[in-house]
Amino acid sequence: MQENQVQFTSFMGGVEYFILLACMVVIIASLFLWRQKIMGGANNFNFLQKNKTDDIKIIAQRVLDVKNRLLLIECEGNRYLIILGTNHSSLIDKLPIHSNQMDFSEYLKKQSRSDESSG
Repeated sequence: MQENQVQFTSFMGGVEYFILLACMVVIIASLFLWRQKIMGGANNFNFLQKNKTDDIKIIAQRVLDVKNRLLLIECEGNRYLIILGTNHSSLIDKLPIHSNQMDFSEYLKKQSRSDESSG
């Protein structure tokens, strides 16, 4: 009895391997360029940026009652005054950021003094 011996040969030779590798590089580069075109140009590398401009910073917060608090957050060059509750949130005001703007706690103290003097 003769046994059938199976020889394992490589599916691809050296030239075919490099052609396949070159095609994969071209496909990946074209997908990257297509993504850049759709996302708005070559300057949009959000995954590479260390200083993101879309960070949200909580500037100040005050507890109004057990379920509600008043927040002042900063995002994309604006400050937002928000009432945050357990089941809801409401935007009270949107303020542009100015360098001469006073601190939120100072603003609340000033407002409470003016309310006490007028009322």
